[in-house]
Amino acid sequence: MPAAPVCGLSLGGMVAQQLLVDHPERITGALVASAGTNLTFPGAEQVIASWNAIWLAPDGPRRRLEATWEGLASEGYRTSPQGRAFYAGWWQLLGGVSGQALADVATGLLRFDVAAALGNVPAPVLAVAGEHDRLAPPPMVQQVADRVPGARFAVIGDAGHLVNLERPDRFNELLLELLASL
Repeated sequence: MPAAPVCGLSLGGMVAQQLLVDHPERITGALVASAGTNLTFPGAEQVIASWNAIWLAPDGPRRRLEATWEGLASEGYRTSPQGRAFYAGWWQLLGGVSGQALADVATGLLRFDVAAALGNVPAPVLAVAGEHDRLAPPPMVQQVADRVPGARFAVIGDAGHLVNLERPDRFNELLLELLASL
């Protein structure tokens, strides 16, 4: 099978890192956004338990979005027509999502830890953080670049966790720069 670049944000950024570790021969490069190398910080189990409590409640996925929307995106994006439309679409989609499935994913995050294995990744990696990301703050995302030999790190200003939506021009510029270098 031919090799290809990958790009992932948040949980997708964690998936991209796992692909880099498990299948380095299949990945030519990666952009990892809004994700760290693990969820082993003090209190992680309590954070996940609080997420799961919401997800497992009636209409949990939507309630979780309502409770966390402010921390996922900058105020400028949240109040923009694009941000309001994205929220409405996400809210609609979550009406059909299983809270149990989301809780299972969240619980699995506690076992995610590729920090040590990233030192063996041969592919070019660009780790991207949103300046105001509360879920995966820049120092957490920088750990990805710090672990991968030769990796680069970039912070996109005036953006939160949804950096690709909040600042699409800058995000796409960085992605295209990475792709051009492969």
